[in-house]
Amino acid sequence: MIDTTLTVAEKTDRLTRAGFTIGYATRADAELFGYLLPRDIETHATLAHGDAIPHVDLGRVARGDDSYDQTSTVLRSNYRVLHAEHDDTPWVDVSYVNVNSLGIFVEDLSDDMVDLLCDLSTDYPLLDENDHSELEQEGIEESAETLVRWDLTLPDGPEQELWDTLEIQERLELLWNTVLNEDLQPEHDGLDVHWPEPQLVAAIMARLQDRTVSN
Repeated sequence: MIDTTLTVAEKTDRLTRAGFTIGYATRADAELFGYLLPRDIETHATLAHGDAIPHVDLGRVARGDDSYDQTSTVLRSNYRVLHAEHDDTPWVDVSYVNVNSLGIFVEDLSDDMVDLLCDLSTDYPLLDENDHSELEQEGIEESAETLVRWDLTLPDGPEQELWDTLEIQERLELLWNTVLNEDLQPEHDGLDVHWPEPQLVAAIMARLQDRTVSN
């Protein structure tokens, strides 16, 4: 049994006032795959099947990994924290083409969870600072490999020729040594990682030049 004194109507009203989208769906549709598709949800109770009940799409505060890279690290962090730390809550996500949006039948929400979700929507949008930092660091590390594998272009010359002979791991070590020693940290804006590429290229060129001279 969930801990609740609020009625379903009261929960629905609070969630709606916090900006969430309320739909109507059946448990039978949710049980097919463990989630709902957008086509399973009616936006108006009058259009829903007789056994449909209120369901809330919580995508404004929590979404999964996005194949279109359009979901912020705040939403992605909230999604994985809520799933991991509240796995006893019977989430019923909405699965879109590119992303899963956190969701649940309203009657399955405890009063405390209603409070938490409304706070995320209206007051402070981030659930766990540490998890969010870890997620951004993961994104930076993935971006670093893409940078040295494909995106970092050096001018033609002996330094560029040496760069081309390096294995990816050697390039990564050179990149991070340069970043740390030259204080050229990337910035994560919540969606994308931004590297100071002109400064990085110049600093890496200088390091490679030292290697070519010593050889």
